[in-house]
Amino acid sequence: MKTYFTLLCLCLSLSGFSQVKQFRSNLYIVDPKGNPVLMDGTLSFYDNQYSNEVNQQDARKMFNPGENWGMLRHTQTLIVERRQDITGPDTVFFKMWNMRIITYRLEFNAKYFEGSEVVGRLYDKYLDKYTDINLEGTTHVDFSVTADANSKRSDRFTLYFDKEKPKPMAFTDAVASLQGNIILLQWATINEKKIKSYTVENSTNGYRFTETPLVSDAVNTPVAGYRQIVANPSSRMNYYRIRANHQDGSVTFSEVLSVEVPTRQSIISMYPNPAPSSNIRLRLSQVPVGKYSINIYNSFGRVVHSQKEMMSSEYGNIILNNRQSIPDGLYRVEITGPDGYRSTESILIRN
Repeated sequence: MKTYFTLLCLCLSLSGFSQVKQFRSNLYIVDPKGNPVLMDGTLSFYDNQYSNEVNQQDARKMFNPGENWGMLRHTQTLIVERRQDITGPDTVFFKMWNMRIITYRLEFNAKYFEGSEVVGRLYDKYLDKYTDINLEGTTHVDFSVTADANSKRSDRFTLYFDKEKPKPMAFTDAVASLQGNIILLQWATINEKKIKSYTVENSTNGYRFTETPLVSDAVNTPVAGYRQIVANPSSRMNYYRIRANHQDGSVTFSEVLSVEVPTRQSIISMYPNPAPSSNIRLRLSQVPVGKYSINIYNSFGRVVHSQKEMMSSEYGNIILNNRQSIPDGLYRVEITGPDGYRSTESILIRN
C-alpha cells in the first residue's frame, strides 16, 4: 500500500497540479528506536475548478492488510480528493483501521496555502484535544493506540479548515514626552491593513479635540511604529490622541496622551531705571514668541504711550519710540502677549 500511495502521489504531482493548494497526510509507525516508517497517506487538492462531490476526479481507497488511513466522504473512503477552494468552514473526516497497540505519527504537509488566510486544526476525539496545523509547512502529531478500544476508533481524527478572521488594527503603545522645548509623540500598531494615514489631534481639556497639521502615512505592515514632533507647545497641560484613518472612512483612536509643559519663568526688566522718556528700553527673557502690546500709564490710569511689537524669539530688546516727552514721575508699564501672557513693571522717568 505504501508503494501504491507513493506512486499515485508522484503521478499526480506531475499532472499539472503543482501550483494548486495541496494538503498531504501521512500515517507512520514509530519503531522502538524512534524511526518513522510510512504506512499510508492521503492527498487533497483545493481549487475552484473542482467539485465538492465525489466523482471520477477523486481516487477511492484500496484496502490493505496493514494499517489503513483514508478520508471519509459521502460514505466513500478516499485516498485522493479534489475539492473547491476553501472560502469558509471545511472538514476532512479521517478514517483509520487495522491499528496496533503501538505509537504512531501523523504528518501533515501543506503547499501553496501562503496568503490564503486559511487556518487548520486537528481534533483528536479520544484525547478531546485540538492541535494547530501549519499550512505553510509540515506538522507532526504523535499518538498512541492502547488497550482502550476508544483509542483506535476509526473516526478518532478530524481536520477543520476555516478562513482566518481578520484581526483588527490596534494601538499597542502610545507615548507623549517633553523633550526640551518640543513634545515627542510616538506610537506603535499591530495588524495594519488598509489604513490610509494617521492624524494627530490635540486638546486643551482632554475631551474636545481638534485636528492638527501633523499627519503620517501608514505603512500597512503587521507591526509598525511612528513618531511626530510638536514644536512650540503651550505652557500648560497638553492633550493628544492619534487617529487612524481607514481607507473605508472609519477611524480608530489611540488612548488620550497628556504632557504638562512647565510655566516659563519669564523675565522683563526696564532699563535704565530711572530713564529719560526718550530712552526707555525693555529686556525680555524666556517669553512666548508672538505679538506684544506695551502701554505706559500715569498715576491717573491714563495711557501716555502705546506700542506694538513682534517677538520672533524668546529673548530680545524693545525700544519704546516716544514721539512726545513724558513728564517726570513714576509710571506703570503693562506688557501683554500671546497665550494670555501679561506682565506689569514700574519705571521712574527723569528727563
